[in-house]
Amino acid sequence: MEPNLRIQLSLHSPAIRFAEKATPMKIDNLQLDRTMIKINNTQYKLGVIRIYNGDDKPHVTDRLNWIRCLEHREPDQVEQDNTAGGLTYDLNEYGSRDYSCEYVLLPGDIIIDQDREGDERSRVGELQYRRIILRGAMIRQGLEQDPENPLAVQNDEVYAQDCRIIESNQWSVLPHQLQEDGGVYPFENYLQLTIGTEGSESSKRIKRVIYAKKIPEAMKHLLTMILGNRKKNLDVENFKCADRGILRVPQGLKLTIRKILVGNNLVKTLDALQPVMGSTFDTIEMTDREYTLEDIQHPAIKNAKKVILTCWCQGVDFMLDTLAARNEKL
Repeated sequence: MEPNLRIQLSLHSPAIRFAEKATPMKIDNLQLDRTMIKINNTQYKLGVIRIYNGDDKPHVTDRLNWIRCLEHREPDQVEQDNTAGGLTYDLNEYGSRDYSCEYVLLPGDIIIDQDREGDERSRVGELQYRRIILRGAMIRQGLEQDPENPLAVQNDEVYAQDCRIIESNQWSVLPHQLQEDGGVYPFENYLQLTIGTEGSESSKRIKRVIYAKKIPEAMKHLLTMILGNRKKNLDVENFKCADRGILRVPQGLKLTIRKILVGNNLVKTLDALQPVMGSTFDTIEMTDREYTLEDIQHPAIKNAKKVILTCWCQGVDFMLDTLAARNEKL
């Protein structure tokens, strides 16, 4: 029976779940990401959906009177995010990104790579940039006062450009302004599971629940329901996973992999996955553009029967000679 049919029958019929878990499963293609699992051609994706419930009253103090100019409808960016399955990160009560669970390890989790300080610097820098360009546009359009820069007459081109700046940045800055000023968040949040088959929009199914569980916890629960508590190793022909972040895999998960695709962070990825799938593969496909001689000395690459380099990279001739002398196929 096709794996996704088995899984979905099991999810809807607890009575057959034990038998389904006890039966060996073979998967042609398995892909894991922070908020998504793809089995063959079917994708299961978690996301936070925002439903706009704004009205015609400002939600915060006079310092944020620019909110009066917001269109009282669901913003375009929010609509696009919802259509794509929702945000891939958690939100706090003001709509800002919530990191309280993002770096917390749960039993069985796999850390591929993370840079908390670098991520924080990037987030702070982006927010500062958005604040600056948004305030400039607001001042030019008379939506915010600046005694040192009195309002000047703007032509249609500048006006149109400022409208685009305001539209594209106001919703990114708004949560931080609300948090600073004690405003009311104008959205209702939901946690959504989207199940879809590749190439078939009509097959998409959506399950939406109250946003009471953080994405890492929900992803752990979802992957445990799908992959966890199996009596035998999952037999996977082709495997690929995210090259950074934390994979919320079930505790005790074991995979038998024929072919693994690895991009950036090759050594960290192979080392992190070792408890789940060992270090012996028939085929390793290396998809990044930059690898070092140290990378190809990894035991998994040394022991692979076949190594595939999909991109030409610096020093590749010497690496090809090294690999050719060691692996059965290149």
